[in-house]
Amino acid sequence: QRARLREPGAVIVDRADLSSLGTREGGSAWINGHRVQVVAVVDGLRGLGGANVLASLETAREIAPLDARHGATYYVAALRAGADPVAVRQRLQESGHGGFGPYEAWSAEEFAHRYWMLDTGAGAGVLFMALVVCLVGAVITSQSLRAVVVGSAREYATLNALGVSRAALSRVVVEQSFWIGVLGFALAALASAALLSVAAVYRVPVAMNGLAVAACAVLVAALSLVSGLGAVRSLLRADPASLLR
Repeated sequence: QRARLREPGAVIVDRADLSSLGTREGGSAWINGHRVQVVAVVDGLRGLGGANVLASLETAREIAPLDARHGATYYVAALRAGADPVAVRQRLQESGHGGFGPYEAWSAEEFAHRYWMLDTGAGAGVLFMALVVCLVGAVITSQSLRAVVVGSAREYATLNALGVSRAALSRVVVEQSFWIGVLGFALAALASAALLSVAAVYRVPVAMNGLAVAACAVLVAALSLVSGLGAVRSLLRADPASLLR
C-alpha cells in the first residue's frame, strides 16, 4: 500500500467512507476539486466530521486547499529502538521554535487524549453528557426507591416497633439499591453489546476496553449508593407512631 501511494493522486481511505466519496476501491473521487485514485481501503481510519485520507506528501500538497500555506498541523515521528521517549520529548520542547513557529511535542497517548478532548470537542461533550445522565439517573433512581420505601412504610414501621433498628432498615434499603444497580448494569451491558455490534456493522470506531467497563461499573455503583442514601432519608424522617395509625 505504501508503494502504491507513490503514484500521483493515489490515496487510501476508510472502507466506511467510500459511500461518502461516491466511489469504490480502485475508483476515483474528488477532494478539494482534485481528482484522486482510491488505490486501497483500510479499517479504523474513519473520522468524525469528514473522510480521512492517507496520501504521499506530493499528493497531499496537490489536493490541499489553497490557503494551506503554513504547512502541516501535525507531524508524526518514530523513534529508534531503545530511545527514551521522555528524553526525546523534553529535548524537542527545549529546542525552540525550529524556524516554523511555536510547537509542542506529545507522545501518541497524549496526542490522542488532547485531540479527542480539546480539538474535536467530542470528548468534552461525551463527559458532559455522562455527567447529566448520572445526575438525572440519580434523581430518578432515588425517587423510585423513595416511592418503594413510602409504599412499604407500614411494614418498616412495624419492624421498627418490633425492635428492628433504623440502621438495620437503612441497610435493607441500601441493599435494594445495590441489587437495582447490579440489574441495571447487567441490562446496560447487554444493550452496550448490542450497540457495539451495530457499530461494528456500520464500521463506527468505538474504543471500549476493560478500564472503561470498570469505570462504568464504579459509576453505576456510586449512582446506586447515592440513590439508596437519598431513599434512606425518607425512612429516617418517618415517625413510626404516625405510620401505624
